Amino acid sequence: MKNNTLPLVAAALLAAALATAMVGCKPAKKAPESLLPSDPDVPPPAAVNDFTMDNLVGEFPGRIRSADYAGNPQLVLFFLPDDDSCAAALPAWNDLQRDYAPRGFTILGLIPDSRPADALHPLVAALDPAPAFPTGRADSAIIVAFGSPTALRVVPTAFLLDASGNVVRCYQGHTRPEWIREDLDALLSGTPLPDHTPAGVLPEDNAA
Repeated sequence: MKNNTLPLVAAALLAAALATAMVGCKPAKKAPESLLPSDPDVPPPAAVNDFTMDNLVGEFPGRIRSADYAGNPQLVLFFLPDDDSCAAALPAWNDLQRDYAPRGFTILGLIPDSRPADALHPLVAALDPAPAFPTGRADSAIIVAFGSPTALRVVPTAFLLDASGNVVRCYQGHTRPEWIREDLDALLSGTPLPDHTPAGVLPEDNAA
């Protein structure tokens, strides 16, 4: 993993997380469980209905507004373009976007990096495959809105939002793609989300 200058509000914890993250499409060892409302120590973020960021993927508009996707489920995905494990997970994320976009779903990629957008453009452009979803630079205000520094313990971290912008599940580390699909199917059909115990952590990693 490469050294990145991250927003000050998240620098210490994100740096520690990056130092211990696993390389490849696996979650970090002993990754925390999803931030559910029952967690007494880390309350989930409130509804996140509108934030704006600079776009880093050429096929999308220069400015990305989350409000443009309001009224539909979203997966707000924090990742780093120069992290090998994040780059390796891009095909699965792209498949998720393409498979569920016809049902109104979108992934919003957020890069938690304080470098200017011009410095991040080459890193995103070098990704192969390129993100098939809007991706922008997340400033410190956006990170705080999602509960930083407590909520961003590892990258990737993703927040599943319902149509009202409420966070219904948080995935920390590399989560089984089929679990996210099961959650999306339930969310889109109006049924309760399935119980993944612990959510986002492979059984062999939980037992380590």
